[in-house]
Amino acid sequence: MIRLTLLLLAAIFVTMVLAGRGPDPRGTVGGTRNVAASRAEPVPEELVPQPNRLDLADERGAIERALAASEAPPEAPPPPEDGEEAAPVAEGPPLRSVSGNRVNMRSGPGTAYDVIGQLQEGERVAVLDDPGDGWVEVEVSTTGTQGWMADFLLAE
Repeated sequence: MIRLTLLLLAAIFVTMVLAGRGPDPRGTVGGTRNVAASRAEPVPEELVPQPNRLDLADERGAIERALAASEAPPEAPPPPEDGEEAAPVAEGPPLRSVSGNRVNMRSGPGTAYDVIGQLQEGERVAVLDDPGDGWVEVEVSTTGTQGWMADFLLAE
């Protein structure tokens, strides 16, 4: 039994010595030449991808459009004077309250979508869309953030 064990250990040692070659300082690995290391040449500049940049005039225009879109909406018209009828006020969707302690607001209708924020209990939201599948698209009344949440976590 001891002879078989010694023979097995000798065979393992010989196998490791022959097949277990490590990195060689000449650029070879395990006896084969490392082609990637030996042919490292600089890449021509025209082949290096450049970031897509807009013309400076286009960037300024994009910034101006974004700023114009983010400006506050115009103020409400002044109240009507005596004898005049008030203009009809456009009503938005009714506001509802969040009934859960901390409710995840998601980027789409389901738990597979990313969480984009959390709503606290009592926070007011407007329901924008209710497809009837257990998820509603909402807009937070204080921030204007839009997202999706489970419909059972809303109270009237």
